[in-house]
Amino acid sequence: MFKVPKSNINKSILKKELKFLYRLNKALYQDVDESVRLNFNVLGHHYEIPVSILNNYPNTLLGEPKLRANYYDYLKDEFIFDRHPQAFESIITFYLSDGNSLSKPDWMPTEMFYEELKFFRMKSSILTSYYDQEIASMIDIKIIPKNKYKRYLWLVINYSTQDWYSQLMRIIDFILNLIALWTFARDCLSDHRMSQIIYWIEESNGQVFRPIYMLFHLHMYNVCN
Repeated sequence: MFKVPKSNINKSILKKELKFLYRLNKALYQDVDESVRLNFNVLGHHYEIPVSILNNYPNTLLGEPKLRANYYDYLKDEFIFDRHPQAFESIITFYLSDGNSLSKPDWMPTEMFYEELKFFRMKSSILTSYYDQEIASMIDIKIIPKNKYKRYLWLVINYSTQDWYSQLMRIIDFILNLIALWTFARDCLSDHRMSQIIYWIEESNGQVFRPIYMLFHLHMYNVCN
């Protein structure tokens, strides 16, 4: 039997390896002890969660020991997730409420929160329910014209690509915006705000011409008898 010379054994490395095996074993099987609290690091936000709560949701990323062990850092003795902390808090709140409260953070887009739920492997029933209530109702159904030319024009306007048709449409749109902006600016300039409008005004002694000055940006004056 081959024996390793004691002089070749690095005690510090051996100690680290034993510590690693202990913590890895703890990460895999610590759900046996219901009093254990797990440490989570989600983008610098630290959480301490009783394992007894996570055990109520097996087959999820947080509730399954073997799944969450992939994110275990034995040196820091914590599970590290590069995910959104607010979404993580919503999922933990869902666990704490026995599955009765799942709310999306106000600032987070619906699709992003749905991806977070998928990452943490929430139940398919939860994913389906959330999709039907929050995402399916947001899908905008658009009717495409049947005519070939109208359909192509519709696609160019709504889904512009890099072909010359789309570039031409963008140039035309840019020119129209410039014209509209120039017209608005011209009306606001003091040098162009007055316009002489001549109306026929019927007076007691007959019809005469009388000049009436009006501002473009004011409402049209009504000229009465």
